[in-house]
Amino acid sequence: MTAPDSPFVLAYDDPIVVVCDGSELPAVEDYVRAGLAGELSAPLFMVGPNVDPAQAHAEIAHAGYPVGTGLLMRTSGSTSGTGTIVPLSWHSLRTSAHATHQALYGPGRWLADLPLHHIAGFQTIVRSVLAGVAPLHQSLTEVLPSADASQPTYCSVVPTQLRRILADSRLTTLARSVVLLVGGAATPSSLLAQTHDAGLTVHTSYGMTETCGGCVYDGRPIGDAVIELTDSGQISITGAMVTGAGLLTASAQSCPLTATYHTRDHGRFNADGTLSVLGRIDDAITTGGLTIIPHLVEEKLEQLTGMRAIVVGVPDQIWGESAVAILEPGVSPLSGGAEKQIRDRIKHSLGTGWQPRRLVPLATLGYDSWPLKDSGKIDRRAITAAARLYFSCGNS
Repeated sequence: MTAPDSPFVLAYDDPIVVVCDGSELPAVEDYVRAGLAGELSAPLFMVGPNVDPAQAHAEIAHAGYPVGTGLLMRTSGSTSGTGTIVPLSWHSLRTSAHATHQALYGPGRWLADLPLHHIAGFQTIVRSVLAGVAPLHQSLTEVLPSADASQPTYCSVVPTQLRRILADSRLTTLARSVVLLVGGAATPSSLLAQTHDAGLTVHTSYGMTETCGGCVYDGRPIGDAVIELTDSGQISITGAMVTGAGLLTASAQSCPLTATYHTRDHGRFNADGTLSVLGRIDDAITTGGLTIIPHLVEEKLEQLTGMRAIVVGVPDQIWGESAVAILEPGVSPLSGGAEKQIRDRIKHSLGTGWQPRRLVPLATLGYDSWPLKDSGKIDRRAITAAARLYFSCGNS
């Protein structure tokens, strides 16, 4: 969480550990209300249902946390697999929630069905408390029929949930009465086009635990967020919602109102100034000196074939690493001719070397459905591990 040479003044008092086992919502509402009012003397530490509270206390007692911390939350660990603990101030959490309401349609009702030990779920409670409206502790399918036309009803979803809504005509009809905020993973442009054609109100969200969740909506920063790109396309975010803002620094003995976070994501600015997030730097595949961004291949493959795919890197004796495309559940193995045709079309669209070495159905790796993290994101690490095992066993 914080390095020994941390720039912050550290505290070591016991946090309030909240185990998110499904029964925590009323208590979390009270804690958030008190925290926003400056009445909590210790930070909240939100942990998953299988975490031992004593172990959580011991971890914080060893590492400490910056003075001014209101919330401690572990990231999903998309790179490391274990995640790190991020300290956030109530100043940052409040700023983020207000920015969300200003960027959308004002305060309203928020569906609270995402895990509260993930920032997307926790922020639905912060926004609800600031709006003075009780969060909706229901499933997505339960809340859609009960949408209140007198105020906006917001539902945070991941792309997988959005696909399920579109696949059910009844849910699609009901979803026209709510505002859908989709994030947690890249949302293909083809999927967004389908939602707009279906008459749904959908906004894309980009952010992470270190930015109190979404801070870029529909490609544009919200609130005081500022987006910068390095020459290599690495995304940096500066603003009051970034971890470090509102936390006591040792050098100045003050709490900065903004901070900067250097993400591990690739991005680019479009002609209209919006940001396109191209995926994790760590997911990039280097093959024969060429760096392949999986998201670009996945999006092109879906545009060309209508098939959803996850592109991962596997060892290659000639090129060091090569890209393979794992096709969505339910897809049958492709004939050699069909596979070559798709590869050639991707090569023509994106350039030589961008075409996957192979396109294989997910079932080939032993999965009937996409493996998911508890946040609802597709587990790329699991797919990568399975693909590497499959291709290491002589399957070319």
